[in-house]
Parts: sequence; structure tokens; C-alpha cells
Amino acid sequence: DDEYAIDIKQTPDAGYIVAGWTRSFGAGQADVWVFKLDSSGKVQWERTYGGSGMEQAWSVDLTADGGYVVAGGTTSFGAGGSDYWLLKLDAGGNVLWQKTYGGPDDDGGGGEYEEFVVRVLVDEDGNYVLASESFPFGAGENDIWVLKVNPAGEILWQKAYGGLYDDSTWSLQETASGGYIIPGVSVSFSPDQSGDLWVLQLDKEGNIVWQKLYGIPEYWDEALSVGATSDGGSLIGGYYEQGKDDWDLFLLRLNASGDALWQRMYERSWDWPNAIQQLADGGFVVVGVAWPNDQGLPEDLWVMRLAADGTIGDSCSLIHDLSLEPVNTNAVPIDTAAVVQDTHITPRNSTAVVQDTPAAPHYLCLDQGGPGP
Repeated sequence: DDEYAIDIKQTPDAGYIVAGWTRSFGAGQADVWVFKLDSSGKVQWERTYGGSGMEQAWSVDLTADGGYVVAGGTTSFGAGGSDYWLLKLDAGGNVLWQKTYGGPDDDGGGGEYEEFVVRVLVDEDGNYVLASESFPFGAGENDIWVLKVNPAGEILWQKAYGGLYDDSTWSLQETASGGYIIPGVSVSFSPDQSGDLWVLQLDKEGNIVWQKLYGIPEYWDEALSVGATSDGGSLIGGYYEQGKDDWDLFLLRLNASGDALWQRMYERSWDWPNAIQQLADGGFVVVGVAWPNDQGLPEDLWVMRLAADGTIGDSCSLIHDLSLEPVNTNAVPIDTAAVVQDTHITPRNSTAVVQDTPAAPHYLCLDQGGPGP
């Protein structure tokens, strides 16, 4: 059946820990699926975690004790609807503790798309920060919801951010200047309520340092990914919806105060960015999806290796400048009161079939001296 690998981190042994979900193995409709690979991609262990309903993992990070923390959503357990689900695993995938966090309605997404987009990071103090969205908590119909918990899963603080309408996020990142940057989308603060890319910078206690919209009037535009930069700023990856079958990927390079250093659009077809990482030379790698839907073709994995200013040489016709004017917003953090419950699932082994694949790159733009087609 269907399997999804949503997040991956390199481990100290040069291998990888991968988290997502599976419909082929497990206890219910879909289960969290975590597997550990060695440096050559060989499976060292693989486990599923779930109940009779729907479980997904959208994030994994390494913990100070050599284990892992996995975040996602569940409909099998919790306070109601869907809840955040956090699993603390040891190095072998055994569960050290497991908890849900939520209220009487849906937390962590779900809805018609059944995407439980709960992200987690281990911050510089060793605590775990989770971000997604919540229907029961906040100022309106849907708010960004952020929790910070200690390594035992106990809540240190929890807050909702939003307005009267729909506000949500797909990602978060700790910044080099301290605190957490959370990009997403806001309908509440969009001047024409078309939905605009919204970025929150929080301090370590969840207070808002700054908050800004970077929107294109009359278009739906939102952030899907973020990468921290060495100067305390960030690179935000988003898309704007020109039409039902035309999403254009764009990148927004911000300094630590939220000022735009550069803005560029990368137009291939229907495309969006899923992950961003700054590299040692100051450049970036961006990974997403390109879907030439107008040609009836399937989606492709899209990888871009960019210079520090977002360019690929000086002759790539797919890259265009943007000019988004930031607008300050006035969201006020709201303290929330999540119900925390222990869960008691036992991991199950799975038996994935591993196959080599013949994929080869098709180059769209090349820098001088870069790889050949």
C-alpha cells in the first residue's frame, strides 16, 4: 500500500533516521513508521507505532541521550478529534514515553486532506518545541499552536497565535539568534482575506518578537518550509497560487529582524518547496516538487543548489525577482490548556521491501562549472 517518508536526519554514525507513515504495516488505517538506515541505505531496524485509527509522523529529531523524538498526529488516542502525538524513542526504536496533547476538536491538522502536520525540534537547551494548528484553542476558527515540553514530555508553555479566521503553519526552525521562527499562512490578517504568507519570530518563552505578512494581493500564498541562516535570519520557502493548476515556488530571504534581503520566484510548473538547508559556503539546497500538470505528467522531485543570493549562475530563465512589501500584524499570544494523556502502544516490526531505483537528474539550469547534464 502507500508509504510516506516525511522527515530525515543524519545520525552520528553517518546513517539516517527516517519518519513518516505506512498503510502496509501496523495496527490501523495508517501508522507512524520510523526506520533507521546505515550510511549505504541498508535498513538496520524499522518499526510502526499506532492504534486503530490514523497516525502520521511529520517530524523527527535527535535527542541528547542518543535517541529520537518523533512528532505527528493521531485519531486513535487523545482528548478528541485529532491530537498532537509525541514519541520518545531510544536508539533502537523502543518507546521510552508517549503522549498526546490536545483539546476537544482537531489539533495538528487532519480535516479533508488527512494531513497531521506536527513538527518538532530539539532546541539548544535540549527541550522539545512542537508546532502545528489547533481548532479548539486560540482566537478564531483555526490558530497556529506551539508547545514547548521538557525531555520528559512535561509542558513548559503552550500558546496559540492567530486571529478570527484560518491561520496555520507547516514548519518551524530554531534561529541562530535564539528563539523560533514559524512561517505559515494567515487569512485573519490578510488585507483582502485571500490568505497571505505569515511569519512569526518567537523568543524562547513563546513571546512574539516580530510578526509580518509577505503577501501577493488577491492570491493565496503560504510558506511550507524554512531554513535557519548563520546570521540569525532565515530562508522561507513558499508558493503562490496563480490558478487551480499553477502554483509557483518562491523563496524569501530574511534577516534576524524580518527584513527581506532578497525575494525570488522559481517557475517550473505547479511546484512547491518542502525542505531548505543552508550549506557551509553560504548557499542553499532546496528540495520540493515540480508537477508539469498542464502536460499530463506525474510529479518530479525538484532539487535546487543555489548561491547565497538565490541564483544559479546568471542565465537561468526560470528565476524571477519578486517585490513583496511586508506588513506588520498584531496577533497576541493566547495561553492554552491542553489535555496531556499517556498512550500505551507497543511498537511492531515491519518488513519493507528495499529496491534500488534508476532515477537520473534532468537539469533545468546549470551554473558555469557545475555538473553536466
